[in-house]
Amino acid sequence: MNKNDQFTGTQPAAALMFVLFIHNMVRGLPGSFQFGPAATLFAVTASALLLLGIVLVLLKKKAGLLLGLLNGVLMVFMPIFIHIIKGHPDINGIWWYPILPWSISILTIHFCVQAWKKMKSTQTDNEEKPMSWIAFHFMRTVMNLKKRFRHIEEEISRTGIEKGLHVLDFGCGLGFNSIPAAKAVGKEGRVFALDISEESIKIMKKKIAKNKLTNVELIQSGMETGLEDKSIDLAYLHNTLPMVRDKQKVLKEITRVVKTGGTLSYMSRRGSRIYGEDNLSDAQIKEILSSDFTLETEENGHLIFKKIS
Repeated sequence: MNKNDQFTGTQPAAALMFVLFIHNMVRGLPGSFQFGPAATLFAVTASALLLLGIVLVLLKKKAGLLLGLLNGVLMVFMPIFIHIIKGHPDINGIWWYPILPWSISILTIHFCVQAWKKMKSTQTDNEEKPMSWIAFHFMRTVMNLKKRFRHIEEEISRTGIEKGLHVLDFGCGLGFNSIPAAKAVGKEGRVFALDISEESIKIMKKKIAKNKLTNVELIQSGMETGLEDKSIDLAYLHNTLPMVRDKQKVLKEITRVVKTGGTLSYMSRRGSRIYGEDNLSDAQIKEILSSDFTLETEENGHLIFKKIS
């Protein structure tokens, strides 16, 4: 495994370290002045080490993650230290500490640990693994916020979906595509919603029940669909591919199940590219699929292919 592959997926850790650094500069450093020179020196040193950590991560150095982890731990326990310095040895008044920097610190710790684990994994370890619980729900919050600014119904209809079609949503996540697709294909059609995450499957079950849908089949898998050859009319691969290790295998599986004349809808928005392992550009996707698909339309990163083989 080369160094570039090892450091794929460290962007969330670097981004949270940067947010933590900004907080230290805006709130932590000015607030340290009231506790004397020692506290100020500590705050300056912590901020400098955090900035160094960000630079090291960007330079693909493991030490950067350790510095991020150290600062995250310090920020978690800082309110306790401050409370004691103020002359209150008990910690019953800790509730006043702002929840935002505490949350950022915990997320920084988590993503630094996750990035370190990715670097320690070997090249032979190609088994797809789901996100951790905390990473999934962090992404869930972000995706639900971003959903307000997306035109999902338009994205769905742009693919030519209609009643009676068999649809595969590869990496269904929170069901942003699966639920409206199931309504669009009606009782005559079927939607196969695949995801490796147990958390995703749980959410999907609740949404299926809430919408009283009977035409959705859940598949908990990281790669294999279990579907017959050329059995799918329309496949959605939205914001999933960057987070998959064996991208070629995913594309091969989708090529296998999509019918001749069927449609593949592909996109990878910024969020999935930041969290995931994005080493395939849209141009590379087109090249890989060129022997089996022809590009029909391309608009704002949304690529729609027609199966020709």
